[in-house]
Amino acid sequence: MDEVNPTILKTTIEAIPMLSEENFSSWRTQITALFKFGGVKDQMINGEPALEESDNTILCAIIIAKLSSTTHNNIVNSTNEDDTQELWKGITKRFISSKPLNRARVYNLFANISFDASNIEKFITEVRSSLVKMEDVGIRLDPDIITYNLIRRLPASLDNIKQAITHSKNGEDIKPETLLNHLEIHVNELKVSSNGTKLEAVSMYTNKDKRCTPGKHNPLADHPSERC
Repeated sequence: MDEVNPTILKTTIEAIPMLSEENFSSWRTQITALFKFGGVKDQMINGEPALEESDNTILCAIIIAKLSSTTHNNIVNSTNEDDTQELWKGITKRFISSKPLNRARVYNLFANISFDASNIEKFITEVRSSLVKMEDVGIRLDPDIITYNLIRRLPASLDNIKQAITHSKNGEDIKPETLLNHLEIHVNELKVSSNGTKLEAVSMYTNKDKRCTPGKHNPLADHPSERC
């Protein structure tokens, strides 16, 4: 790690997000890139051979600095706080262990995702994140079952999206990603509609400002005062 370009190393570290209960998949991608960049990826993934002392010190400090307080409390202990490879084992055990307790934790996170019509993008992000987590810990459910589960959380105002999914002729469209794509289209349509309404309001306001009042010419009007 000492031979790594410090500027590139700094940029790589800054790109790594804080590890929380929600973003392990993206965090793992970023931190693994750091391992690869430092030439220690295989040692970290396999847990052997041991890292050089300087590499261990640097990586341990980086990883701990990139843990949220909750994640830190659940993972870091006196055994792994100074051992990067043991720390990595603790992290992977916490997030991708296929033991029943962890699988239950991951599934409950998915089951507790609620739909908020005022923040549909949050729902989409949380669902995608949870699906990755379930796959990581070995939870395998049929795509249509997951989709039906998600559809139940949508309000009646989105019945058109529900029907577009459930009325699929061959069932191939009954999968989570199709539903999420429909929701993204809906969000974009709402944004376009909202922007159109704002433009219309601005136009009406502007036109009103150009009007002349009885007996008084408005200098913003698009006609001369003698034509009032």
